[in-house]
Amino acid sequence: MLPKACHSQTPHLLRFALPLIAVVLLGLLPEGAQSASPPTSQPEEVVATPQQGSAVQAPAATATTPAITKSTPKVASLPWVRVPLVLALLLGVLGSLALGWTSTRKLALAWKGASTRGRVGILAKGFAGMVLWLSIASHAFDIAGYHGLVAIDLERSWQQVLEYAAAHGLSFGGQIIYTYGPLGFLTTESGLGGFATERALFGWASATVAAYLAFRVAFILPKQYRYLPWAWLLLSPGTEVMTAATVGVVLMSPPRSVVVAGLEVLGLAAYGAIMFSCKFTNVVAWSGMLGAVALYYLLCGQWKSALVKVVPFGVLGIAVWVFSGQQLSGLPLYISNALKISGGYDTMSIPAPAGLLFAAVTAAVALILLSLAGLWASPWPQKLRNLVKVLMILGCAFISWKHGFVRGDMGHVFLFLWVAAPYVILLLWACPVPAWLVSLSCNSPSGAGNEVRLVRARLTTVALVVVVVCTLGSMLVYTGNPAVSLRIPFSLSRGAHRKALATLSPDFRLPGVADLNPTLRAEADLPNLTKMVGTETVDVITNTQVWAVANHMNYAPRPIFQGYAAGSPELQRMNLAHYLSPATKPRYALLHLGPIDGRHPWLEDAPLLLHLATRWRPLWEDRGFVLLEEDPNARESTWTKVKSSKSTPWGKWVKFVSEPGRLLSLRVETLRTGYGRLKRFLYQGTQCEITLRLDTGEEVKRTFVPELAAEGFLVSPFFPAAPHFAEWRSNPAFSSPQVVAFKLAPVAGGEAEFIPTFKYQLSAYKYHMKARPAVLPQ
Repeated sequence: MLPKACHSQTPHLLRFALPLIAVVLLGLLPEGAQSASPPTSQPEEVVATPQQGSAVQAPAATATTPAITKSTPKVASLPWVRVPLVLALLLGVLGSLALGWTSTRKLALAWKGASTRGRVGILAKGFAGMVLWLSIASHAFDIAGYHGLVAIDLERSWQQVLEYAAAHGLSFGGQIIYTYGPLGFLTTESGLGGFATERALFGWASATVAAYLAFRVAFILPKQYRYLPWAWLLLSPGTEVMTAATVGVVLMSPPRSVVVAGLEVLGLAAYGAIMFSCKFTNVVAWSGMLGAVALYYLLCGQWKSALVKVVPFGVLGIAVWVFSGQQLSGLPLYISNALKISGGYDTMSIPAPAGLLFAAVTAAVALILLSLAGLWASPWPQKLRNLVKVLMILGCAFISWKHGFVRGDMGHVFLFLWVAAPYVILLLWACPVPAWLVSLSCNSPSGAGNEVRLVRARLTTVALVVVVVCTLGSMLVYTGNPAVSLRIPFSLSRGAHRKALATLSPDFRLPGVADLNPTLRAEADLPNLTKMVGTETVDVITNTQVWAVANHMNYAPRPIFQGYAAGSPELQRMNLAHYLSPATKPRYALLHLGPIDGRHPWLEDAPLLLHLATRWRPLWEDRGFVLLEEDPNARESTWTKVKSSKSTPWGKWVKFVSEPGRLLSLRVETLRTGYGRLKRFLYQGTQCEITLRLDTGEEVKRTFVPELAAEGFLVSPFFPAAPHFAEWRSNPAFSSPQVVAFKLAPVAGGEAEFIPTFKYQLSAYKYHMKARPAVLPQ
C-alpha cells in the first residue's frame, strides 16, 4: 500500500505488479522444468568396499545384496495449494494498489492548488511510498529450501523430514507427529529441491501480504505513529504470530477501501489457511485471534459481521488441509497430538542468560503496564470491547514469549524481543489514553485534543524506548561487539531481493541432495550401510534423519521422528507401539545416540531404546551409526524388579549391584510443586542432573529430564555411544563399564520446583549367552 501522496507513481507499481501476477498465474499449471529436481550425478547402485568400523568389522558383501534404488516421492506438486497462495498474493498487490488509489483521490484536489514546490513534494512522497512498499516486501521475502542442504545436523534433519513426508504422502497427526503441519516445508531453511513453485508462491504471498498489512495498519493508527510499523519492518520481517495479531487488528477495523473489502477478508483467510497447515503455533495464534474477532463483533451486536470475518478462515483452513494431501478425519488427530508435543517441549528447555532474561522481562512488563493503563481509561460501555482487543494482542505476545524461551538462546529469545515493539504499536490502537495522564499535562492551552495526543505520544515513546533499549542492549551484551549487534537485525533479510528475482527466472529450481558440495557429501555418505539396507525400510534413531535422506534410503519414520520431541510417556509409548506392530515397524533401524543438551544418551525415546536393546541385534557399524534388525532368537523382554523406593531424597546416592550380561533400567517418578508448575507454564521448568558412579570409580554427570524417565531408561551398563552397545551386544567377551550407584538432584536453584523426594524402580533383564551370538564376525 502507498502513502497518500503517491498517485503519480501508481503506473510504476502496476508495471512491477502485472508481470508478477502473470508469473504467479502460470504457477497454477503442473510442475514444469523450473521446479523439477536437478538431475542426479550419482548412479542408482552404490558400490562400496566393506571397511572396518570403530567397534566391529562388517561382513563381506555378497552377490545377492540388492541394488540401491532411490525412494521415489509420491507427490511431485500440490497444485490446489497454489490457489489460496495466489489469492493471498492478489490481496497483497491489488489491495495495496487500491489503498494507494484511495489516498491518491484525496490528494487530487491538493495537486490542483499546489505550488510547484508542493507538487515536487507530492511526487517525492509518491516515489518514497513506492520504494518503501518494495523495501518492506523485499525484506519480508524468503523462500524455503533456497540454499538446499547446508549442513548435516539435527536442525536440517527435521526440516528434511518435513519435505520428505509431504513428498511421500504421509499423514500428519498419525504417521508424522510434530509441531509442524503438512505445509511446514514452506517455512524451513533446508529442503530436498521439490515443491519449488509452491515455495516461490509462498515467498511472494508472504512478502506482499506483509507490505499490505504494514500500510493497512499504518493508516489505522494515528498519523503521528504511521511510520513506526514501516521503520520496524525495514529492520525485521516479524514473525508468524505477530502477523496473526496484525490481521486481528485489520479485521476489527473498518475497511479503508470498500472496493477491496471482500478481497481483504478472502485474501487474509487464504493466507491464514496456509499458515494453519504450516505450524501448530499458528493454529493456536490464529484460532485465538479469530475467536477474539468473533467475540468483538458479538459484543458490538454485529453477528453477521462476525460470520463474514471468521467463517472464510475456517472454510479455507479445512480446504487447504485437504489440498495438502491430508484426510479430513486426520485434522483433529493432528491438533491433539501436536498439542501433546508442544506441551512436552518444556523438557528440552535451556535457561536464558541473565541479561537476555532481564531484557525480555522488562519488555513484557512494559507491554502489560501499557495495556492496564489503557483498560483503566476505557469507559464502561467500551471496556469489554477494548479488553478483547488487548487480550488478543497480549495473547499473541505471550505465544511469542513462550516461543522465545523454549530454548533460552539468543536466536529464540529475540523471537520475542524483536516483536515487542510492534506489539506496543498495536496496543495504541486497542486502548485510549488514560484520563489521569491527560490531567497531569493540562498546563498547555492548546486544548484537550492536543493534550490527549501529547500524553499518548509520551506514553508510547516511553514504552518504545524501554523495548528498543532492552532489545539492542541485550544484543550488545550477548555479542560483546557493537558492529555485530547492529548487523544482526539486517542479517534476517539480507539477500531477500536476490532470492525474489531468482524466482522470476524461467529456469528457476531449488538445490537438492544431488547438489551437495563435496565436503558435505563426504560427511553424509554411508555407503556400507546403504548397501546393507538396500530397498528395505529403515528408521533413524534418534535425531539424525538427514543421513538416511541424503543416502537415498527407503526412510520410514516413526511417528515422533526425533527422540527429544517425545517429551512425555504417552508420546514415548506411541513410538514403541510403532515398533511393536508388524504392520508399521521398519525392516531396519539406524541407531546413532546423539542426545541434546548433554542428556543421558539413553534417555530420549527411552522405552523404544530398551526394546531395541533387548529384541533387536546389530548388523553393521560405520561412523558412529549401528544398523539394527529384529533378532529372531530374542526371547520376550521380561524385566525383574531389583530395587525400588517410594521416597528417596534428592542428592542421595542409591547403590545397587550390576552383573555382567545384565541390563538395568531405571524408572523415576517426580512431582513438581505448584510454584514449579506455574514457572513451567509462564517461563520454563528447571531440569535435573544425574550422576552415575561406575565400577571403575569414575563419576559421570549428565542432564536428566524427569518426564523422559517415567517409563524407564537403560542405566547400566553405561554405553556413551551406539558402537559401545553394538560391541557389547555382539561380543560376549566385551566388557563395558557397569554403573553401581546413581544420584539425582535438581539444577542449582531449582529445588523449590520439586517436592523433596522422588520414586524410583530398578529392573533387570538377564541375557542368556546363547541369546547373544556374535552376529558380527570378528
